[in-house]
Amino acid sequence: MPSSQVRGSLTIGNKSLDILGKGYHDHAWGRFGLSDLRMTTAWAAEPLDGFSLCFGEITGELAFLGVEKEGKSIVFPQNKIRLTEIGGHLDNETTLGYPSIYRVEAESGEHKLNFTVDVLRAEATRLDFKPPEPSRTIFHQRSLLQGNLTSRSGEAYEFAEEGISTFWVKRLIPSFGSIR
Repeated sequence: MPSSQVRGSLTIGNKSLDILGKGYHDHAWGRFGLSDLRMTTAWAAEPLDGFSLCFGEITGELAFLGVEKEGKSIVFPQNKIRLTEIGGHLDNETTLGYPSIYRVEAESGEHKLNFTVDVLRAEATRLDFKPPEPSRTIFHQRSLLQGNLTSRSGEAYEFAEEGISTFWVKRLIPSFGSIR
């Protein structure tokens, strides 16, 4: 889960900068084909509130959503997670589109979670694979995640945290005047 305080320093040449803030260690793995991969992910945390959230969806294959609140893990079943893209943006550099706002709704039986991810800034990274695998573009995004977590007993927690989101998409490659 993405919930940690980070302290360190960054040194370039003879100049150093002390850093203190929120941190997240990203490590994802699984068995899924890269050939048609379209993936959306989002993470946010507020360590002082004991809150963190981790979400991901591989279109047509699987979804995952976990929340940690005050040391308690809440996992939402895959079939109870719904992602809805609300708005989109076309990146001028790559000519690829990505969702700029999306809504996530989920239920676990004991909890309901509703939140939006509003992309504030996006940077594209290209992943070039050897043929026949298609290449990918990953949009790394600084985003605002805001919503609420409610329990069946009526307890509610509202959050509005800057976090990270990503959007993976297949890059179209022209070949002999056509697109494959």
